[in-house]
Amino acid sequence: MSYSPAPTPPWPGESDSPSLSKSSHARTETDSGPVEHESVLEALREQVVAGEQDTEVLLDAITVAAQIVTAASGSALGMRRDGFVTCVGRSGETAPEIGARLNEESGISGECLRTGRTLRCADTETDPRVDAEVCRVLRIRSIATVPVRSNNATVGLLEVFSTEPRAFADEHVAFLSSLAGLAEMACAHIDFRALPDAIPTFAQSPPDEVESPIT
Repeated sequence: MSYSPAPTPPWPGESDSPSLSKSSHARTETDSGPVEHESVLEALREQVVAGEQDTEVLLDAITVAAQIVTAASGSALGMRRDGFVTCVGRSGETAPEIGARLNEESGISGECLRTGRTLRCADTETDPRVDAEVCRVLRIRSIATVPVRSNNATVGLLEVFSTEPRAFADEHVAFLSSLAGLAEMACAHIDFRALPDAIPTFAQSPPDEVESPIT
């Protein structure tokens, strides 16, 4: 995962995105503990279908749900805009800032965009292709990333980070894939075909367990 700061943040004068963090937490947790994945998806799906929220707010809520349900230390949603994949949703301490641009040429995030494949890095400390020092600074030990698709192209990605190795199971990846579908629905009014540099999507494949380099 490698992001570089965007010259101008999407929300000038604000340090973070518009957020449904409090309401999203209410939908994903109860006094007795976490609710089922399907309950979270259904609540978010209802919001997306209703079309009463701004797209940015919906994307933020989806990203918050990704972090909470997978127990990640951070989550990020990147979408292609103006020729760049930009962070449009974030949650947690290990997430990039809103407005950060993704480096599409390297790392597990770039590979997800280029190939349209779901990927996992089980442990950043054991993969010689990973810049372990950078991961230590970011306190990231494992990553899962899924593509966001539209019109047979990869137009973004949703990823989660953890300070613990091997943090993300198959059920987490399946949940992230469902959330990525909701992100595509929330952006359905955007004609991604008209945007430059849309990356063709390859066939869906199981999560790649080979740990991928990140920078």
